[in-house]
Amino acid sequence: MEEMNNQNRNNRAWILLCASLLAASGCGSSTAETTASTAVATAAAETTQATTAETGTYTDLDLLDLDGWWVRPEGYVSIGISLLDYFYVDSDTGTWTGYDDYGQENGMGGDVWIEDGCLVLTGALGDEETAIPILDEYTLVDDNGAPYFEWTDDPGFTGDVTESGITGQWFANGDTSSDTYYVLHGDFSSEKCVMGSITNDTYHVTDMTGSAPSFNGVSIGPENYNPMQITFDNDVFSSLTLIANGKAFLSDDQYFIHEGSENDPDVRSECVLMLRTWKMTDESGYYMDFYPNYGVALYDSSASEIAPGTWSVSGGVIRIQWENGTEDELSLEIGDENSTLHYDTEGGDFTNSEW
Repeated sequence: MEEMNNQNRNNRAWILLCASLLAASGCGSSTAETTASTAVATAAAETTQATTAETGTYTDLDLLDLDGWWVRPEGYVSIGISLLDYFYVDSDTGTWTGYDDYGQENGMGGDVWIEDGCLVLTGALGDEETAIPILDEYTLVDDNGAPYFEWTDDPGFTGDVTESGITGQWFANGDTSSDTYYVLHGDFSSEKCVMGSITNDTYHVTDMTGSAPSFNGVSIGPENYNPMQITFDNDVFSSLTLIANGKAFLSDDQYFIHEGSENDPDVRSECVLMLRTWKMTDESGYYMDFYPNYGVALYDSSASEIAPGTWSVSGGVIRIQWENGTEDELSLEIGDENSTLHYDTEGGDFTNSEW
C-alpha cells in the first residue's frame, strides 16, 4: 500500500509538471507551438484520466492525500505558528495533533480540512482558524511561498525526555570552566560541585504536564506542554525546571546547560529570557515574563492588562505570537550585569537588572 501511495504521489507530481509546461507554452505561441502544446495537454489529460480512479487529480486533492506526518524543513526560520514543528494529519477523524521534538504530544491540535487551496487547522493559534497554502501533497508553504511544512513518513524524533535522557554533565550558565555543575547518572544518583566541593545525592524527575502558568486567572501558553522537574533528596533548595527541549534547566538564580549544548546561543538566550522579569525601558510601566512552557505575558504595573502569547528563539531571533494574531520580533543583548531585549518591530526595549 505504501509503495502504491508513493507511486500515486509521483504520478500527480508528473501531472503538475506537465501542467506547468503547458501554462508556460501558451504565451505568444505559433501554430506549431500550439499543436505541440495540444499534444502535451492531451497526453497529460490521458494520464490524468488513467489515474483518476485510484488517486484523483492534482487539482482534486482531498485530506487523504495529506494524511500523515508534517515537519518543518531543516533550517527554516519559524514564523506564524512558532511552537508547531511536527504535526500529524488523521484523515479518518479529520483531526490534527501537534508534537514536540521528542515525539510527545504538545497539547496543540483540533479539526483539519481543505478549503480554497489551503490546509485549515483549528487550535493552532487559540480559537482562530489557521490556513496554510498547499503547494502539493508533499509541501505546505508560508505566505511568502517558502516551504513551511514537508510531508514525511519518518519525523525523526530525538527520543523522549526521560530520566535516562538527562544524564550527563550540566554546566552553570553554560560555562564549562565554572566550578558549579551537576552530574546526573542513569541510576538516579547525582553529584553537585560547588566551589570545588562535590556532594553526592539522589535525584527524581517529575512530569509537569498540565502545569501551565496563569496570571490573575489568565492562562499563559500551551497547557499540555511537557516540562519536567528535577528534585534532590538532600538538597532541599534544588528544584530545577527542565527547559529548552531537555538541553537546560533553571534553578532560582542560575541556569545549567547540558554538555554538547553549552555553545548553543539559542539555548542560552532561552535561559536568560526565563530567568528574570523584563521591564520596558521607557518607564511606561509594562513588564514581560517568559515561561518554560513557551508562554509569554505582557502586563502593566497593576497587572490589570495582560496580553498572553507564545514565544520561540531561532537563529538568535525571538518571535512572539500574541493571542490577538499579531507577531513581534526581538533580539537579545546579553550583558555581564544587564541584558536588553530590543524590539525589531515597532515598540520599546526591555531590560532586566540581573540574570
